This record gives sequence, C-alpha cells and structure tokens, in this order.
Amino acid sequence: MDWFLKHTKKCPSCKCVIEKNEGCNHMTCKQCKHQFCWVCMGVWSEHGKGSGGYYSCNKYKGAEEARSKGEQSKAGSLRQKQQELQRFMHYFDRFSAHDNSRFLEVS
Repeated sequence: MDWFLKHTKKCPSCKCVIEKNEGCNHMTCKQCKHQFCWVCMGVWSEHGKGSGGYYSCNKYKGAEEARSKGEQSKAGSLRQKQQELQRFMHYFDRFSAHDNSRFLEVS
C-alpha cells in the first residue's frame, strides 16, 4: 500500500490511476492524453517560459509573511507557525518528488 501511494496518482482529467516509472515530471495520461506536471498536478502547458519556467511550481506561493513581531499576539504566533509548517511541507513534498525522480532515472 505504501508503494502504491508513493508511486501513483490520479490523472487530474480522467481520474485514471497513473504510475510514475521514469524521472521526468512531464506526464501524459495514456487513457485521455492529458499532459500535466507530476509535482503540482497542473496543466503542463502552463509550465513554460511564459509562466516563470518549467519548475515554477516548486516556488512556494503561501500567505503573506506574518505581521511584524511587535504586532503579534498568541493567535498571530500560532498562525505564523502554521504558515511555516505549510511552507516546510511544500518544500519537503517537492524534495521527495525530485528525489524519487532521480531514483527512477538511475534505475
């Protein structure tokens, strides 16, 4: 089950289960021919030079930075910690996806 969850995702178009078996993040569904990014599941045509590059989905686009430290309350501090955790998870997911791609390229 762990292997299945790590190496497969559903096509964003037809929901067919897809296995990543090579290193590239440019995926094409064999069922419906939809092209998408394995990392962010976005449409691949939006990953060109006009959208900030093929790896623009690796950039964190989280909420605005927390208010200045002098204005923070306990709730603000908790919100900041949640934002930091979201940012960490964003980059950890990207690292894991790229590390898995590297592994598949070598195999």
